[in-house]
Amino acid sequence: MESIAGKEWWQVLIYTYLTGLGEFGMDGFDGNEYELLLWGLFFGCTILLSIVLLNTLIAIMGDTFGRVQEGKDAAFLREVCSLISENSMWLDHDATFRKYKYLTIANIEKVDAQDAGGLEDKMSELKAFFSSQNQALVV
Repeated sequence: MESIAGKEWWQVLIYTYLTGLGEFGMDGFDGNEYELLLWGLFFGCTILLSIVLLNTLIAIMGDTFGRVQEGKDAAFLREVCSLISENSMWLDHDATFRKYKYLTIANIEKVDAQDAGGLEDKMSELKAFFSSQNQALVV
């Protein structure tokens, strides 16, 4: 009886590799005394290889998503600064700051993950901070 995948171990390895690539050599399955076993192994192999390839795809996508999420906060703050810079021309600085003479200092602050809320929370915190700083300057 002729072997379907080959007589040597390396021929079987090549047959399995080609099955993973989509080369389904099923010509010798029909009429073979182990036909049911061969079809079972064939379906098991294709399902197993599909699961491995999908898991690989998920791992690649998860890694890419993680790298994008790392730079999310920095990109958001960069865009906010860009918007402020682009639209500062609409303010009349002389009229707005006529009574006040001060130096603006920006400090980088770290936010804990539990303190980070939505955009509304951050905006209300900024308003409260600027109001308190403005009151401190007026007094």
